[in-house]
Parts: sequence; structure tokens; C-alpha cells
Amino acid sequence: MADDNDNLRILLVALNSSFGGVERHLVDLSPELAKRGHEVTLVAPRRSVLAATARTFPDVKVIELSGSPMKALSLRRLYKNLCPDIVHLHSPRASVTGRAAAKLLSGTERHGITVISTAHGWISVRLRLRLVYEWIYNKTATWEDGIIAVSEAVRETLEDNQYPNRIYVVPNGISPDWTRGLVASWDPGERPLRLGYFGRLEGEKGFSVLVEALKRVRSDRWQLSVYGDGRDRNKYEKSVRLAGLDRQVRFARAIPADDVPGSMANCHAVVLPSLQEGCPYVVLEALSLGVPIVGSAVGGVPDLVRDGKDGLLISPGQPDELAHAIRRLIKDPELLSVLRQNALARQDDFTSRQMTDRLVSVYRSAVAEHQL
Repeated sequence: MADDNDNLRILLVALNSSFGGVERHLVDLSPELAKRGHEVTLVAPRRSVLAATARTFPDVKVIELSGSPMKALSLRRLYKNLCPDIVHLHSPRASVTGRAAAKLLSGTERHGITVISTAHGWISVRLRLRLVYEWIYNKTATWEDGIIAVSEAVRETLEDNQYPNRIYVVPNGISPDWTRGLVASWDPGERPLRLGYFGRLEGEKGFSVLVEALKRVRSDRWQLSVYGDGRDRNKYEKSVRLAGLDRQVRFARAIPADDVPGSMANCHAVVLPSLQEGCPYVVLEALSLGVPIVGSAVGGVPDLVRDGKDGLLISPGQPDELAHAIRRLIKDPELLSVLRQNALARQDDFTSRQMTDRLVSVYRSAVAEHQL
């Protein structure tokens, strides 16, 4: 059994082909683990952005899996060949598959391997077979040794679903280098108010709520830049045109990761109208730049944003409340200045180093409990 001075063999597993919060988490986590001397192997989908990015990290081994439905058997072989101390699964897909792979091991093989997962949120509300996915996710939970929730809200959801093992809470963090030295340095009295939306254009992100809110803020004193893409993009572009807002709303599509800090720092506020969240990276990014958040008090957002201090929180799905918050920022430059200053003061509150230290502590605790 490894003590606090021993390096761990860690197998990180992600199986989503897209690049979102889960993958961003692993981009921050894997090199930090390697810096501490741990033996880190990352499993990612073949030809994915995550795999390509992780290959640039020193001392992080990358294994790419194909889209075969036999992923559980592939993971089982990896478990046996690599003999990791910790298997850390990310996202519901990886969690179910990775748990199944552990279930296929013999008792002797399984004894030396501790399997945990991270719940970065909950099963997406947009899925038609959501209840089926939830049933499978909950049913396979007994095949692992513990789970990490990225927020207290996610922990409560796991408890509501009667998760059978130990639940740890470790919020996300970002690298201090992410800002590239940038901070929001605009004049709070500048108008129009520059709002930014950074994220996927899909139902649970609440973009339709934002459109309804902007229809209630009939003014030429704001503009919105939309950075992101998704399956509902065309629908949202049409709704913006029908609302007569196309002169003030600019769809910029997704932008390269290197361009995000500069685009975000230019915004007076980042809007997060989500209906469902875990511990969103866009909030951490905005706060690190000194950009206030106007967002839904959903998931882990209230754990990150202090209403009236470094952002404004509204009830999810309430366009009237969102419109009122935007009007406040338009009318009150002093409030905008205070929110920016308070956000900048929190730059060191949620770093990838802190996140990694806490996760390593969880790893050691989970390994010790599994061995017993």
C-alpha cells in the first residue's frame, strides 16, 4: 500500500470525442500529476483533440482507443497490463465503461486496483433516454470504490440517487498561466456593454433564456458576442433574427483556445444562462481575468460566484431576472467596477495546483480504503 511519499501509477480515462469541460479538466490535471512524480497514463478517443493535446505534455503517456463497442474489454486489458494504483474515470460514458472493465477482472486482479470516477455534472437533460442512462449509471456504481463530485450540488444529486460508496468533493481549478498575463482593463463606463457567451449551443446551456432576456432589454447600450458551436446553433441564430436582435448579437463560432483569454478579457461581463451545470470552467476563466459573471444559480455556480460581489446570480430559466441583471450593469458603472475588482482578488482561489493536491489526497485515501 502506497504511503504519502510514494508515487502512484494513475490511469486517467475519458471517452468523449468532443472537447468540453471534462477534457479541459484533464488537460490541467494530467501534467500537474506528472510534475509531482506520479506515473500518468491518459486514455482518450483516437484522433481526439484531448489525445493530441496530451501528447505535448512531458511525462504523460497517451493511449488512444477506437470507437469500438468493445471498449470495456480494451480497458480491462489495460488494467491488467498497466496495474495502476488508481483508475480515474471521467464522464458518465467513461464511468460506465470503466466500471464494467473493473467488474470483468478476477478478484486477485481487482484487489490491487482502486477505481474511482468524477461526476462533472449529471446526466444531460437533453437526452431522450435520460432515465435509461441514469439507471445504468446508478446500477454500475457498486463496481467502483468511490466518486468525486466537482461541487456540493453534484454531491447532493449523487446522494439523492443513493450512490453507494464514499463521495469526495473537489472543485475544478485552472492553471494560473491560462490568462497569459491578461486582465480586464476596460473602462466600466464604456457603452455599449460588451457581453460574452462562451460555451456549447445546446439546450441545457440556456441560450434560449438569454435571447428572451435580451428581447426585454430593448436598448442600443449592449452587444453580445457568442463564442461556441453546437447542435442548436442554427435554431438560435434564427431566433435572434426573428427577435430583431441580429445587429447586436454576433455569432463568432468556437475560437482557438489561445484566443479565449483575449476575447473574454474584452467583455464587460460573461453571461451563463445555464439550466444545468457542474463546476463550469467558464466561471473560473472569467473570474481569473476579472470579468464578472451574470449567471444562473445552478449546480456549482453559487459555490464560485458571490452574488453582488464578483457577479450577479439569477434563478435558472428566468429571462425577467436575467434582463434585470443586465440592465443593472448597463446603468451602474460603479457596480461593474466593484465586481471586476472583487473577481480579480480571487485569482488564486481556484488553481489547478490546489485541485491536484486535493485529488492526490483523495487518491491516497481511496487506495487505503480499497486495500482494507
